[in-house]
Amino acid sequence: MQRSGLEWLFRLAAEPRRLGGRYLRTNPAFVFAVLAQKTGLRRYEMT
Repeated sequence: MQRSGLEWLFRLAAEPRRLGGRYLRTNPAFVFAVLAQKTGLRRYEMT
């Protein structure tokens, strides 16, 4: 799981009560930010 980058999925399945809210709140925001940058809707400067 670690090598494939899916450790978060394993942890969510192991402890859904503790991690569910955090992942459901932050993962969509991250995906939106990546898609917005890739489509040119938003630019994020590297510092």
